[in-house]
Amino acid sequence: MKTELIESLDFTEEDYLQKIAGEDVASFNEFIDAIIVFVEQNGGTLEDAIIMANDTYFQL
Repeated sequence: MKTELIESLDFTEEDYLQKIAGEDVASFNEFIDAIIVFVEQNGGTLEDAIIMANDTYFQL
């Protein structure tokens, strides 16, 4: 699921890193892994993970 999620995001790893520069937040891989764990634990789908990751990114 991780590769498919990363390929489907509305932002790139570079975008994420630029947005969080200087902040004490999760690395890109930690961010993606946390989304996947949360979605899988709650019976969600890849689409749910995409929506959650995009929403969280744009709220940063």
